Amino acid sequence: MADLKFSDAEPDDQERAVVDALVQQPPVMRQSERVVLGGIRRADQARHLLLPGLHGLNNARGWISPGGLNYLAESLQVPPAEAFGVASFYDLFELEEPVLPGPRHHVCVDASCALSDAAEFAQRLRSDGQYVHEGPCLGQCENAPALFVQARNSEPLDMTATKGDEAKFNTQLANRLLRRFGAVDPGSLGSYRSHGGYQALETALAIGREATLRLITDAGLTGRGGAAFPTGR
Repeated sequence: MADLKFSDAEPDDQERAVVDALVQQPPVMRQSERVVLGGIRRADQARHLLLPGLHGLNNARGWISPGGLNYLAESLQVPPAEAFGVASFYDLFELEEPVLPGPRHHVCVDASCALSDAAEFAQRLRSDGQYVHEGPCLGQCENAPALFVQARNSEPLDMTATKGDEAKFNTQLANRLLRRFGAVDPGSLGSYRSHGGYQALETALAIGREATLRLITDAGLTGRGGAAFPTGR
């Protein structure tokens, strides 16, 4: 198999530490500046760490440098082009060094927020000296214009700006969607069920269709496609 080609960019010590802490058993090793495969099976097992690794690099330095991206791709045996494709797909990842210090303010400029003066809101933040990025939907259409504050070396702060120029801060949001990450064996159905898997399905089957729809409607759950349609309907 031909060697994978990496650029000359090198990671700094902080980036190496982030990747090394994530990848306990790297699927590759270096010998005479050649990348030697550690086995297709091990490479496949490490590919799922690409997205967590990108999050780690981005959170550590506030952006994903070419050196950090190269080191992560090499450690996971993922082609650099594929790693870059994933990193560039998600708008919350920064692939260029921030031009201003401090947190990055993501302002949604999709339809609902654009109709709620998102552009004017973003300009006010810039006038206050904030680092602003105008991006796609943040899943807060009902509270437009939406804002997400992403700080370096800290947990993101979820902040939604309201039309009254006030802001709602929520630093106690429970991690619901990913709460089983790192605790459940993805190859074991028993492990998933032992950590609460299928409990919601069992509840829905027990209470029936109408009660389930009523529960979803009363909870105010909405879709994230941009229009925030009520899920219960």
